[in-house]
Amino acid sequence: MIATKLVATDRPKELYRYVVSGKYPFPLDMLRYDSCWPAREANEIALSFDTRFRSFEPGKIYSVAMLSYSPPTIARWHSFGYVVN
Repeated sequence: MIATKLVATDRPKELYRYVVSGKYPFPLDMLRYDSCWPAREANEIALSFDTRFRSFEPGKIYSVAMLSYSPPTIARWHSFGYVVN
């Protein structure tokens, strides 16, 4: 395998910041699908998305700030019951 560096013209130009809001469980597959990641510390988020973590209240709306180099796929987030702000 040969590793190559991205030239300046190939690098992402814009960082998208958005908030997704919805009920538990969080659609983890959307992290891969949208190539996004939580804006908060990884440890805090890992606990929040852990299905064994029992502090979630049924019906309560949770919000997560996200970062990505591409715009969110709003319709796909909606298909999981999440709203993009």
